[in-house]
Amino acid sequence: MNARLGKRLAIAAGLALFLPAAAYSAPPDAPAAPPGQQEMRPGGGPGNGEALRNLRMWKLMQALKLTDAQTPKVLPKIQKMEEARRQFQKDRMEHLKALREAARQAAPDEETIRRSIDAMRKTQDKFHSEEARLFDDVARDLTPRQLADLLLFEERFRREVRQAVRGMDQRPAEGRGPAGKRFGGPPADRPSPGSPGAPPAPPED
Repeated sequence: MNARLGKRLAIAAGLALFLPAAAYSAPPDAPAAPPGQQEMRPGGGPGNGEALRNLRMWKLMQALKLTDAQTPKVLPKIQKMEEARRQFQKDRMEHLKALREAARQAAPDEETIRRSIDAMRKTQDKFHSEEARLFDDVARDLTPRQLADLLLFEERFRREVRQAVRGMDQRPAEGRGPAGKRFGGPPADRPSPGSPGAPPAPPED
């Protein structure tokens, strides 16, 4: 890695530290991952969100190939775009939760449902307007090729993450799965030797 690229990556990593802690974590009302899949998320564990944010920022730096002059101008603007996107997703999940609760009532109130739908549409319209404004702002500091790379980055990054998760899912059973399987222990549905209900351990030679 040359000194110039290292400097740009250092700036990117520093800015990434200011991103909210919940950047890529599931919203509070999202259902938990199916058993055995929590550990399949990139990074795994409590530091998962921060690791994914840092990886994303590093990948974005690679994709855009920003110059030293562009870096301090562009990254704060991209940060604002990311914050707006996260806030939209949070608000959208709250509206969906309210709509779901209203629709599940034994006698759904149509006015409540209508208000939930209207609130969701207003949130979407507000976000799309804000997103367009922020994109126009960052576009002033990027070349046409960099703009194309920025637009294509999101889908490419998501695809890489999906491929990484799929690769972890295809590992041998001894290295993944629920309960102790990931750490080489017995399968989740089989008690450990010596525990109640377990078959006797084979005699030692």
